[in-house]
Amino acid sequence: MKKLTVCGVNIADFTIVIPAIPYPAEKTAAEFLQRVIEASCGVKLPVSDTKTAHSIVLGTRDTDPDIKWDGFRMRTDDSHLYLFGNEARGTLYAAYDFAEKVLGYRYFASDCEVIPTDGEADVPAHLDTVDNPVFELRRCSYISYTNPEFASYMRENCHDTTAEGRFGETRMESTIPVTPSPAIAQVTILKNIPNTSPCGRANVLREGTTFAVSRVSSA
Repeated sequence: MKKLTVCGVNIADFTIVIPAIPYPAEKTAAEFLQRVIEASCGVKLPVSDTKTAHSIVLGTRDTDPDIKWDGFRMRTDDSHLYLFGNEARGTLYAAYDFAEKVLGYRYFASDCEVIPTDGEADVPAHLDTVDNPVFELRRCSYISYTNPEFASYMRENCHDTTAEGRFGETRMESTIPVTPSPAIAQVTILKNIPNTSPCGRANVLREGTTFAVSRVSSA
């Protein structure tokens, strides 16, 4: 089995700690870490709402100004590992990131999960990293993304789900106000123009269609 130490302490000495009244996604993060650590390292960590001598602490009720949207922070002191975001979804992402970077965990498709069991890994004391998304809204129409668990692991946050927050709340609208670009021209199609999309689906720009142009490219 994989040998894992955190702050120089064997992973077997750790407890996974969540808030006394956790959000559903925080519970999912705890269950996920408990499962993959057991599969990789051969030890099932207890889950508690009470901090112990050595804890993996999930979630926070404070707001971290360095964290953007559903980003997250991974931090250690001399004895504990902290994984948290300003949103419960961010805390779940932090758990995924820990599993990927430390355990080598991979979830390639909704029916293909890999949990390595060999080698050694160490999470050093006084680690402090912040991971923020580039885009606030992220979505893909690939069929596997209809599985809310897999979509969550792939950091998609606009997927349709009835999972009741277990993988974070669905985000459908940006918090950033968007100002539409003003139209600079009106264009009318004079004759049918065949067009083939990158996926090979043919379509036609139809004669008589008029649309506004807000940006001009020389390409």
